[in-house]
Amino acid sequence: MAGGVVPMVLGFIWYGPLFGKAWQKSLGFSDEDVQSGNMPVIFGVSFLVAMLVAYYLYNYVGYHEADEQTFIHSAFHGAQIALFTAVPVLISNSLFEKKNWTNILINASYWTLTMAVIGGVMSFFY
Repeated sequence: MAGGVVPMVLGFIWYGPLFGKAWQKSLGFSDEDVQSGNMPVIFGVSFLVAMLVAYYLYNYVGYHEADEQTFIHSAFHGAQIALFTAVPVLISNSLFEKKNWTNILINASYWTLTMAVIGGVMSFFY
């Protein structure tokens, strides 16, 4: 469950005070656009997907020797998985959706950092 909370906490910071306005502008969203939608469903599904990512990283990190399961080593593997799987998919989809590079870089860097932190957090459970 701890790994599933990481994207929520980092997302609150990333898409809030750090890059919220730039992300919003990159999509042409107003403040009202950001608040619209079924937020319980959006956050609920996001949490379930985060749990899937955390579960995968937990199992991936678990294949290493116990002395290799440090936060830094596991975070490296999380970032590596993001850079070689999630980020290429995100970039490809974003280009077809005609998203601009500001949006792509904000999202790609968020997921790289998030998967690194999830990987690091998973190291504490072995």
